[in-house]
Amino acid sequence: MATRAEKDACDLLDADHKAVKKMFKEYDELTNSRGRTVGQKKMDLARQICHELTVHAQIEEEIFYPALRAVFKDTDLLAEAEVEHQTAKDLIAQIEGMGEADEMFDAKVKVLGEYIDHHVKEERNEMFPKARSARKLDLVAMRDELMARKEELMGRWPKAIHPHGGTIPPCSPLLATYSWQEVRHHAWRSATAVLAVMLGVALAFSVHLINASALEEFSSAARSAGGQPDLELRAAQGAMDEALYGRVAGDLRVATASPILELQTLALTREGKRSSVRVLGVDALVVATVAPQLMPVPGDGVDRLSVLSPDAVFLNPAAQRLLPAGRLNLQTGLAMRELRVAGTTTAGGGPMLVMDIAAAQDLFGRGGQLSRIDVRLKPGVSHAAWLRELQLPANVQAAEPGDAGERVSELSRAYRVNLTVLALVALFTGAFLVFSVLALSVARRAQQFALLGVLGLTAKQRLQLVLAESAVLGVIGSAAGIALGTALAAAALSLLGVISAAATSPACSPSCNGARWPRPVTARSASRRPWPAAGCPRAAPRACRWRRRSRAWAPRCRVAGATCSDGARCSRPSCWR
Repeated sequence: MATRAEKDACDLLDADHKAVKKMFKEYDELTNSRGRTVGQKKMDLARQICHELTVHAQIEEEIFYPALRAVFKDTDLLAEAEVEHQTAKDLIAQIEGMGEADEMFDAKVKVLGEYIDHHVKEERNEMFPKARSARKLDLVAMRDELMARKEELMGRWPKAIHPHGGTIPPCSPLLATYSWQEVRHHAWRSATAVLAVMLGVALAFSVHLINASALEEFSSAARSAGGQPDLELRAAQGAMDEALYGRVAGDLRVATASPILELQTLALTREGKRSSVRVLGVDALVVATVAPQLMPVPGDGVDRLSVLSPDAVFLNPAAQRLLPAGRLNLQTGLAMRELRVAGTTTAGGGPMLVMDIAAAQDLFGRGGQLSRIDVRLKPGVSHAAWLRELQLPANVQAAEPGDAGERVSELSRAYRVNLTVLALVALFTGAFLVFSVLALSVARRAQQFALLGVLGLTAKQRLQLVLAESAVLGVIGSAAGIALGTALAAAALSLLGVISAAATSPACSPSCNGARWPRPVTARSASRRPWPAAGCPRAAPRACRWRRRSRAWAPRCRVAGATCSDGARCSRPSCWR
């Protein structure tokens, strides 16, 4: 081994040449020997030769050759030397990857020795004399620099260069030294892998959150707004005709029928921002028997009849936290209408506003329309038989409330599957990019892995090192992807809520100017005046009612016992029942 007794850098490098030459001679002697331990000794010696040559080539390429290139006019000799180094490194990598039983092992070691002899002769006879004759080179100072760098490389894993002197260092020190240096010098590779993993995980995680949130919201809405009726009559698309409610409510086998109008719109929050809210129009006289959580509860000091007021709304807990307490602005069509907060409801789920169904129909221009009818049949009535005799319209479907969650899951299954597959494709793409980046990195570091091999790292341990590197990149990318996915899911849910509210908020209905002004089919509407929808240019005509006896729309009775427009005598506060 070279020591500080050498006069200059050339002497130090030539001492390495002589030491390696001696090792090759020892290997030739072992090749001609026989014994049980000869094979292991040859493997150990070959590893030491490869290690010495790798370190020698590295210090020459890092320090000696660049210094010569700065002073030599003709650099062809240096270019040839670097090409010879590369060829030697390829042979070292091949030898390092072989086992003792490989037939070509001895031949490759012999070829490497002959190649090194040729290289040494060129350096000793041509390169070193030119270096000593260069006046601008301080070979003595360079000797110290070469020695320091060599000691650093030789001492990085001191136990590994002596196979019988200790164990191979674990992956953790290698990650902190070897792998970290690779990341520092080629940050873009690691950044690409981390970015690919982050995007794949973010998309997959955000889709998962969106699906879970959507199903939970649907389930919560079904629980809070669905109550416990025996059957739900719901339009397959859009809204159903209010005339169906007259038939259902007038059926003698029906104990209770509760009409509900569901809408999605925007409201101004306490901070003045627009937020998506659900609006439910209910009949306060019957909703308590079917869905008690939707029953409006007037606040302190508020008239109990405010549940019938056309400008009163009742907020559930989520809406109370979001919206102003006194008066709030609700979007109806293209305008904002100011409504009075008259009390609360106990309905769960997202922000929800409960109001009188007649007010909701008039406010949003949904006259004569219902979203669903909750039906509770009298004891002993068969659901199937009652539905057969009712003969529902083609666009109305009947279902039991317990099927709501399953129905929503079935309807959204294709949507969820598509999003999940898209997320998995993105995740697999990210994994492929990580594999490609690591494969390129391993290919470019073949000589460095060869050095690890001669230091005593087995093929299995080097594989573990690569897997550890990929695991670190995956953990970093996954953590960033989870954070990004959470943010994307929150943004997507917020955006979809705003879009849904804007899409479902109707403009002024043409029924404002029609001959009829549909009113909700409820008994307590007899004591109220119709309230025109927002933005309507003219006052609405008198509200009409479905009369069960005449099967036609007729003006409702103002007072019990009054005479209807067709001459019929009312025995109840409305003509339809």
